[in-house]
Amino acid sequence: MEFLLIGEKLSKRTEFFLKAAIELGYTIKFLPWENWEKEDLHKVSFIKVDPPIHKEYKINKLPKLINDYKNKLMLLENIKGVTFLNSPLQIYNTLDKFKCKNILMKNGIATTPIIESNIKSLDDLREFVQNKKVYEIFIKPRYGSGAVGVLAYRYNPKMNKEIVYTSMEIDYKNEICNTKKMRKITDQNKISMILNLLLKEEIIVEKWIPKSIHNGLSYDLRVVYQYGKIDFIVGRGSKTPITNLHLNNCGIDIEDIKLSKEIKDKIENLCFRAMQCFKGLNSAGIDILITPKGNPMIIEINGQGDLIYKDIFNENKIYKSQMRGMICKDESVK
Repeated sequence: MEFLLIGEKLSKRTEFFLKAAIELGYTIKFLPWENWEKEDLHKVSFIKVDPPIHKEYKINKLPKLINDYKNKLMLLENIKGVTFLNSPLQIYNTLDKFKCKNILMKNGIATTPIIESNIKSLDDLREFVQNKKVYEIFIKPRYGSGAVGVLAYRYNPKMNKEIVYTSMEIDYKNEICNTKKMRKITDQNKISMILNLLLKEEIIVEKWIPKSIHNGLSYDLRVVYQYGKIDFIVGRGSKTPITNLHLNNCGIDIEDIKLSKEIKDKIENLCFRAMQCFKGLNSAGIDILITPKGNPMIIEINGQGDLIYKDIFNENKIYKSQMRGMICKDESVK
């Protein structure tokens, strides 16, 4: 059997996945993205696809990067006789927030709902918010992950004021770019500038669902679900509505949150049902919020959301579990 990892050389994903394989007594061939098309992949038994790393931070450049990545994934999907950890098609389907959400909603799976996808301008947004009386929403690029281009929007009708929370900033060229710092923006002119630029892109609008609170922080969970079970959960706390850990938010030990057995069982069932909707997806990072009433809801599914620093620097359980799953899967298809 021959196992292959397609990814980036200087990546913690690559380093610790290869380390997991070595500790389990297996050899993984590594193929960097820059060389992947030169290799005959038909000879490989099993492939794991990690995401390419992009240095681009301008939001208006992301559609081209996403489209390039889609083309690579579709070429991989069409290779015959190869088994993937995650189907390239399903990696892309979870990258497409609009499609992913609609699949979940169609199957009756609790998820933060899309409430509008046809807003193209700031005037459209303000008309929608005021006419529908929906004063708290999330605006997200249709494609992507890691809070890139995500904005939480709040409107106060009594004061006629807007507030946004985002990691985006306007650069010297008057283009919006992604940063690693969360910002609360109250300046109405700056809000208008950011929204005018963001709404030129393909976006979705989601209902803002309140999250539970732990030690004064609103929190959600990144659940790594693999081969039919939960392998790892980490809490993500923030004073803002956006909790991604790379934005200097607070990691929370799941034991400190003290979830009841009932809620844990609900989370397990929710993950199981969600994964059933994406045939060929064996591993995913599933972001879940718990409502104040104790009901879990899926925020997003990331088909490549397996990098958890708290895990790789301890047991490296996630990547070892992937490796074991790949071995069992490979043996079962022979």
